[in-house]
Amino acid sequence: MGNPPISPGPDPGIDSDAKNGGKPLLALELRPNCSLAPRAFIILMAFISVICLVTGLAFTLLGAWPVLGFFALDVLIIYTAFHISYRRASLREWILLRPHLLELRRREIDGTETRFSFNPYWLRIEHIEQDRGGGKLVLASHGRRVGFAAFLPSQQRHRLAKTLRRAQRETNSAF
Repeated sequence: MGNPPISPGPDPGIDSDAKNGGKPLLALELRPNCSLAPRAFIILMAFISVICLVTGLAFTLLGAWPVLGFFALDVLIIYTAFHISYRRASLREWILLRPHLLELRRREIDGTETRFSFNPYWLRIEHIEQDRGGGKLVLASHGRRVGFAAFLPSQQRHRLAKTLRRAQRETNSAF
């Protein structure tokens, strides 16, 4: 089983000193769920490859040699699908809430990082759901809107929105 999609604690690369608004009151790391461990992937691919090879060779011995090529194509397609899934799993988002700053940092699949900073006092946290189960959370302030957590399941997005709103209320009431 993979790591949970939401975990406490920032990435070690996130500064938490006074120049960035003080110690984080809330620090979360968001990541897509990756339910198949790398070792299990190797075992699964080996199993699929052996089954396809044995079955393909049996068809080849019966004179239906093109079937072996289609089985090889099946293995290649399954491998490619898992490869894309594992690349997607490298996506990360970090949320840090400090007394006077909410920071969203996103690392894309290609490794590029972007940071967005908001004053928590003026921040709106919107939970947008779509008909087919898709959706995202949006941070909105002063005409700027930034979507995040689109890869999380609906229930986890809802729970995250509640957690962020509660932390934001506590932060704003303290100051």
